[in-house]
Amino acid sequence: MNIMHVIRQLYPSVGGMENYVRNGASEQVVLAEAAAHTPAPTFVYLQYLRGAAALMVVYFHSVVQMKNLGITAVLPQFGESGVDLFFVLSGFLMWVTTSRSNVTPAGFIRRRLIRIVPLYWGLTLAAGALALIAPQLLKHTVIETTHFISSLLFFPVQNPGYLDNPDLSTRLAPVLIPGWTLNYEMFFYVVFACFVSLKAPLRLVLVPTLFALLCLVGAVGGFGYSALSFYSNPIIFEFVFGIIIAVLVQRNALLRPPLAVALLSVALAVLIFDNVTEVPSGRFIVFGLPSALIVYSACCLELTTGARHLRLLKAIGDASYSLYLTHVFTLVLCRLIFTRLTQSGSLLTQCAFVVLCLVLSSLVGIGVYRLYEKPVGQYLGRFK
Repeated sequence: MNIMHVIRQLYPSVGGMENYVRNGASEQVVLAEAAAHTPAPTFVYLQYLRGAAALMVVYFHSVVQMKNLGITAVLPQFGESGVDLFFVLSGFLMWVTTSRSNVTPAGFIRRRLIRIVPLYWGLTLAAGALALIAPQLLKHTVIETTHFISSLLFFPVQNPGYLDNPDLSTRLAPVLIPGWTLNYEMFFYVVFACFVSLKAPLRLVLVPTLFALLCLVGAVGGFGYSALSFYSNPIIFEFVFGIIIAVLVQRNALLRPPLAVALLSVALAVLIFDNVTEVPSGRFIVFGLPSALIVYSACCLELTTGARHLRLLKAIGDASYSLYLTHVFTLVLCRLIFTRLTQSGSLLTQCAFVVLCLVLSSLVGIGVYRLYEKPVGQYLGRFK
C-alpha cells in the first residue's frame, strides 16, 4: 500500500493534495498539509488493544479472586501488564490528538476531566456507599475522610485498608482500587498540559526530561510511601514510550508488514513470559517496552495494510474505560455466584469462573459505557 492510499484512508478530505506528489513534492509535505487541515485519524487496532488491555486486567483479578476464595489457582496469573499497555496507549493518543490542533492547556485539561471524572467519581461514591452498607463485599475498602477526598482529587495518600501492603501502588491506592492508574494518568495530563502549547520538538524534550529528573529524585530520596515516591516511579516513562511511537508514526517511520508481524509476535511472547514468570523489578522495562513494541507494530500494520473492522472488539475497546473501572464490582457478583453454585477447585471450574468474569465484566462495561459514560460525556462536551 503506497503512501497516498494511506493518506486517502486517514484523510479523505485531502484528495486534491495528490497533485503535490505528482508534481514532485515530498510525502512529508503532504502529511504535514493533511495534519494541519484535518483531525487526527482513528487507529482501529489501538481501540482493539484498549479492549485487550482491560480484559487482561479482568483476567488477572479473576485469578486473584480465586486465590482469595482459598482455591489453589491452576491458571497462570497473567494480565497485570494490561495497565502498562494502557499507559503506552495514553501517551500515544495524547500526542496524536494534540499535534493536529491548537490546544490550550485549559482546553486540554477540560477535555480530560470530562472524559475521566464523571464515571470515576460516580463509581468511587458507589464503592464508598457499598463499603458502608455491605463491608463484607469489599473487604479491603475502608472509608476515611482524608483518603476519600484525596481519591476524588486523584491524589495518592495511604489507603487505610492496605497499610500493611508493601506494594507502593496498592498502599497508595484510592477508594476504587483500579483508580491508582488514574492517579498516574492525571499526573501525566497535568505535566503534558504545561507544555502542550509549545512546539512539538520542545515538548518532546521537556516531558521526558522532567520525568527523568523525577525518577532520579525518587531513586536517591527514599521518600517512603508518599506522593513523591508514587510520582517518581519509573512507570511514568511508559507514557513517554507512547509519545515516541506517535512521533515515529507521524514521521512515517513504519515497518513493512512482515517485520511488523514478526515484531508483534516477539513482543507478545516476551510480555506473556514476563507476566507468567513474575519478573520482580524494572516494570517499565519488563512490561513497558514490550507493550510499546506491540502498539508500534499495530500502528505499522494498520497504516500499511489497512484495518480489519471487528464489531465485538471495537465495542469492547470503546467501553474499555468503563470495563476497567466497573470490573471490581462485577467480580464481586461473579464471586457470589461462584460460591453459591460450587466449592470445586477443578481446572474446569476455574476456567468457567474466569470465562464468567470476562463475559459478565464485558457486558457490564459495554452497558455502562452506552448508558452512562458516553451520553454524559456528550452532554458535558456541549459546554464550552
